[in-house]
Amino acid sequence: MVGDDYGAVGFAHGRYAEELEVYVRDAGIPPLEVLRWATKHGAELMGLGDDLGTVSEGKLADLLVLDGDPLEDVRCSRTEPGSWPSSRTGVRQGRARAA
Repeated sequence: MVGDDYGAVGFAHGRYAEELEVYVRDAGIPPLEVLRWATKHGAELMGLGDDLGTVSEGKLADLLVLDGDPLEDVRCSRTEPGSWPSSRTGVRQGRARAA
């Protein structure tokens, strides 16, 4: 599972974007599938698929606005602590609602 809480050989705890990149680059797994591992499938594995893991009405959501399309280049999900763009927006600990 991507983003577990103990890290792995070559992946220190908290370096999840690098882990995503390795699966895409070195294992040839499509970016969309790797992103699903890190979101939807992780929530389902923890028994929380009804409450989080996808951006859907009524679910909890933390959103991250990226400078790029992770389906085209998963490396755009990399950020360094303290380097968030000043235009960062999103919903923190909120529930998604239909527009």
